[in-house]
Amino acid sequence: MRRLIQFIIMFVLYLFPSSVLSEDGFAYGINSGAGLVFNTASFSGFKDIPSCCPEYKGTLGYNVFFSGLTEYELEEMTLKGRAGVNYSGGNFVSSEHRTISFNGTPADGVFTHNLDFDITRLHLDVTASLPVYGRFEFEAGLSMSYSLHSSFKQFEKISSDAGTVYFADSNGISTGKSVRNEFSGVIPELNDLQFTAVSRISYNMYFKQLPNVIIRPEISYRHDFGNITSGTSWKTSSLNLGISVLFSSVKSNKYLSELKAEEELMRQRMLEKSYNRDSVETDELKKLESELADQAAEKERLVNELAMRDSLLAEKEKFNSSEDRNQQILRDEFDALIQEQNRLAGSICSCYVIMFTSTKNKSEAEKILQELNNSGVKNLTLMEFSEPYLNETYYRIVSECFTNHLDAFDKRLSIMNLQAMSSLNPIILCNR
Repeated sequence: MRRLIQFIIMFVLYLFPSSVLSEDGFAYGINSGAGLVFNTASFSGFKDIPSCCPEYKGTLGYNVFFSGLTEYELEEMTLKGRAGVNYSGGNFVSSEHRTISFNGTPADGVFTHNLDFDITRLHLDVTASLPVYGRFEFEAGLSMSYSLHSSFKQFEKISSDAGTVYFADSNGISTGKSVRNEFSGVIPELNDLQFTAVSRISYNMYFKQLPNVIIRPEISYRHDFGNITSGTSWKTSSLNLGISVLFSSVKSNKYLSELKAEEELMRQRMLEKSYNRDSVETDELKKLESELADQAAEKERLVNELAMRDSLLAEKEKFNSSEDRNQQILRDEFDALIQEQNRLAGSICSCYVIMFTSTKNKSEAEKILQELNNSGVKNLTLMEFSEPYLNETYYRIVSECFTNHLDAFDKRLSIMNLQAMSSLNPIILCNR
């Protein structure tokens, strides 16, 4: 079980790297949807749960799901993976008619057996897809799911057209209740691990304004191989509608190529029509060729802009990585300095504050405090400090108390880029 959870967590982290515009061939995104669940069953109740139901049969339920997804495009097919959460629920109802005694007179009675249920599962899908027609794709594969939570609620109700009727106890005395066998809790003997066959048909939608984004509506069918619970005949299948949002720099280039091919085909068809006409105006042909040339130039400009943007993103990522390393070095050095100070002092400081300024001019200190507050720096205090040796009074602006010196360091770092900090150099002090 622990290895299964570790594998799923690693797969989810793999689905969401630091940048969605990653290596060639990969696409990343999210998926969500809902559907109908077909419950096929033939059982009278759960194990060790009292029930008078002769048989629960099929019922129609529902499910909703959310997942992260990734895919890798090969020459002839695309490998896909999904990991997410699926919530499903439903209600079994079974009714039976019996002859009952109503005030000593035989009457028709209806016994209604209800079994509500819901299951939350973590699922992992692995599929492969092939293009079938245009931008339509068909994919199929397997899914593995693990139960995170389940619950049920069972009760039996009696009713009659003759009037209000109640159940009797084992001695034949009326209980004064029309409901019995009320139980609820976790579904007994639930099969935590479930394997499912998956098939989908989807359609890829592209947009010129968002060349790296793919919107993909889909319809899918899922069929479980095993029973929901051990010792019972209860299987499920579902028909679902969903939508995915994917990010891919590679597929944008493919999209531009498709546009070019479509426009070239359109151009050829238009030329064929023009050649078949008895009277074709020369200026109309020139205008058509000019428009096609403008479109080709526009496509070339778009490709160049995409290449420039990818280059800028790469430079920005390189710069951010360098800045993060420098800040981590300063943070480690500060941590080592504090550890040495605590060792020399013989005790660990329990309160660290950030001092933004210390001045003899109270008006200047109040002005700086106002500028810091306006910049969004909160929980600051203007305190009066008397220097015992110089016999002078200073006005200090300090932050709230941090019990961890690294929290104080991170707070100081997060506000250093504010405009109000342009003339300040805050320091971190131990308030022993």
